[in-house]
Amino acid sequence: MLPDQTTTEAADDGQAHEEHDQAEAADRPGREAAKYRRQLREAQAEAEGLRSQLDAMRRREAERLAVLPAGPAVMGLHDGRDLWAYGADPAALVDDDGTVDPERVAAAVRAIGDERPHLLQKVPDFDGGTRTGVREARGWGALIKGA
Repeated sequence: MLPDQTTTEAADDGQAHEEHDQAEAADRPGREAAKYRRQLREAQAEAEGLRSQLDAMRRREAERLAVLPAGPAVMGLHDGRDLWAYGADPAALVDDDGTVDPERVAAAVRAIGDERPHLLQKVPDFDGGTRTGVREARGWGALIKGA
């Protein structure tokens, strides 16, 4: 190899390397922007997943509260899912701090119970319907006479 040839090849390699560095530097903002877009999509997907989990937890809590008594004269629903079947809005049952408000759930249960009382649990009847009035004491003589 001749010394001039080595110098020319080295100059060509240096120029090619320099062009590659310039192309990479020009491409770097695009790569960085793509990286940020990908991170944004991942964060949005994670936020959407967390939002759906929170909504599901709120719905379950409202259903749990709906089967509890809604007041002294109003029992809860037989099935808490009836809240959604008969028009309750999940967002309307949440208070300002994001928790399910028992008073709002009770109001929704009362509203459903006013329209569809068959969906409510029955108030327990502790005597089972067997209680009768106090009878007069009768002796054996009254029974023998057939009175």
